[in-house]
Amino acid sequence: MSLVIGIPRALHYYTFIPLWERFFYELGMKVVESGPTNKHIVDLGVKTTVTDACAPIKIFQGHAEALARKADVVFIPRVVSFEGGYVFCPKFLGLPDMVKATVDNLPPVIDTRFDLRRGFAALVRALVRLGTELGSGKAKAFAAAVRAIRHFRQSGWTAHLRREHGVGAVGSIVEHGVAASRSSECGVGVSSRSVAQGVAIRRSDEHGVGATWSSVEHGIIRRGVHGTEQDGEKLPVTIAVIGYPYIVHDPFLSCGMLDILEKARVRVVTMEDVSTRDIEAQRGALSKQVFWHYSNRALKAAYHLMKHTEIDGLVHATAFGCGPDAIVDKFLEIDCKDEYGVPFLSLTVDEHSGQAGIATRLEAFLDMILRKKGLSAFQRLGGPGRTDSGLHAGADSRLQNGAANGLQDDLKVPVVQGRQVS
Repeated sequence: MSLVIGIPRALHYYTFIPLWERFFYELGMKVVESGPTNKHIVDLGVKTTVTDACAPIKIFQGHAEALARKADVVFIPRVVSFEGGYVFCPKFLGLPDMVKATVDNLPPVIDTRFDLRRGFAALVRALVRLGTELGSGKAKAFAAAVRAIRHFRQSGWTAHLRREHGVGAVGSIVEHGVAASRSSECGVGVSSRSVAQGVAIRRSDEHGVGATWSSVEHGIIRRGVHGTEQDGEKLPVTIAVIGYPYIVHDPFLSCGMLDILEKARVRVVTMEDVSTRDIEAQRGALSKQVFWHYSNRALKAAYHLMKHTEIDGLVHATAFGCGPDAIVDKFLEIDCKDEYGVPFLSLTVDEHSGQAGIATRLEAFLDMILRKKGLSAFQRLGGPGRTDSGLHAGADSRLQNGAANGLQDDLKVPVVQGRQVS
């Protein structure tokens, strides 16, 4: 029987799951995840975490505890750096120790250290060390590491996030076919599900933003900020949602803000739609570099989008109590106003945030942008005859009469299971 590796679906999961999952599959091991964030997982994390920890850390604790009876070992890497000069939050470095000290009846924790400040070869060495620790020979671990890294680099660090928030859910990379179908040369069988739901990824060179994903089975199309299509209809407003991937792409923690915006028929672009090359091209925008990994990427991605794309507003999704993100938030607030003239909205979330409150603030922000652009709420929601625009029956007639007030009552907010309504 193959070894079962448990991976908490939080924090660095959203960036590195294609690498981890591919590596373990190459070794012939089975991967199980803790599942999407829900109220039960949040409650588990809150009970075992110190009160001053940010919500993402509390949620990670809950995900780790949810794996207690599902896996033979739990993989909680000690991620220090994945780019030269940039490091992760200290709480990331302490994750294995915090989980081992607070979660009862947890299987053995694998806490391999990943520190690439001395070069990319350190990643290969770390993966080989991980493979041998799990019982594989060095040669097999090395081959698995090379294949996993090649896949990770070819598909792009964030391709899975771009495709999946276009589909509407972040899930297992293998389950949704974002990882390329495993060929026989990799030593594992080809997944028929991956072939059926295979995703063709084509990077867009124009502006370095966006990509095209085509699901063979579902016919899903999502393009970048300059060509977003939804139900074949172009949308009049483009909003950049900037934030750490484990906030923005976790529907529970973010209160479904991406779905709320897309239900309002708004073009949405995130920092995952900006290439690493274009992010690093913004080094000159700062007199001193931000040395936190995600803070650096979020800030520079926002600068790129404001300089080189036609965004109508910028939403910063941040977690309450996050020190590095507080710095990013202030930079964005000042520069959106003084440097770029882009409307700015800061949304702070924690384990107590309610979806209705987030929806209300997003709608008020959109109404302000529409007023600035000279568009009516009726135009935003798709015009006459639409039955799928997110409105309750009967709302079209009121909008046709110019009744933009009371739009909150007509907008169907996508419900995130377990979220409080007020």
